[in-house]
Amino acid sequence: MGKRSNYQRVARDCYDTPYDAVISPLERLSDNTEFIEPCAGKSALISHLTQNGHKCLYASDIYPRHENIAIQCVFERPFHPEGLIITNPPWDRKILHPVIEKVVAEDQISWVLFDADWPYTK
Repeated sequence: MGKRSNYQRVARDCYDTPYDAVISPLERLSDNTEFIEPCAGKSALISHLTQNGHKCLYASDIYPRHENIAIQCVFERPFHPEGLIITNPPWDRKILHPVIEKVVAEDQISWVLFDADWPYTK
């Protein structure tokens, strides 16, 4: 999904995380990193990370597309108290901005996958 694309969006921004998106984070994670994924979707991001030796402590999504993901809205309650937050949230700005604010409010170390030019936006 490119932010300047002109094709029709997938419902609820259900774009599964490609492996290429985690190559850089994988190079920077400590061995056996424990993490939570609050926008887990189909578990693609979790799969990439666990295949590289990391451990998912908790995964949730408002519309999970995998049996091991809890049904939970990212905004309903605090995140799991332990582990790094690693997520690829929906890119719809009406959802992405509040997700970023929620992650920051949790005061946990977090990695949120989104467009690289973000630091240059207002």
